[in-house]
Amino acid sequence: MMALDFSMAKLAHQQWKFRVRSYLDGLEQMNTSEVVSAKDCEFGKWLYSKGMTEMGHLPEMGRIERSHAELHEAIRHAVDAQQAGSHDEAEQYYQTVVSKSNEVVSLIDQVMGKI
Repeated sequence: MMALDFSMAKLAHQQWKFRVRSYLDGLEQMNTSEVVSAKDCEFGKWLYSKGMTEMGHLPEMGRIERSHAELHEAIRHAVDAQQAGSHDEAEQYYQTVVSKSNEVVSLIDQVMGKI
């Protein structure tokens, strides 16, 4: 993955954050089947193949792996909570989505600075 691909990964994470916000605001439909695992999204596929093979020695990569998995888990919980009518709980999970998305983007920037 080159710098451009990292930029696309950052953009994709921002888009997911906005998509979840739109869902919670009732502006977009979403279900849990759309929330793939951290290993099955495009970034996850790269991370668990070339990413960790080529850059796994960087401490930021391990942190990206953890934050990325936590991001996917928070998205799934937010969607589940919203579908169950637990709007306050969904909002709490959304705050985790924002935090983890920002962490992933920051860590990608750090990795980009090292390569």
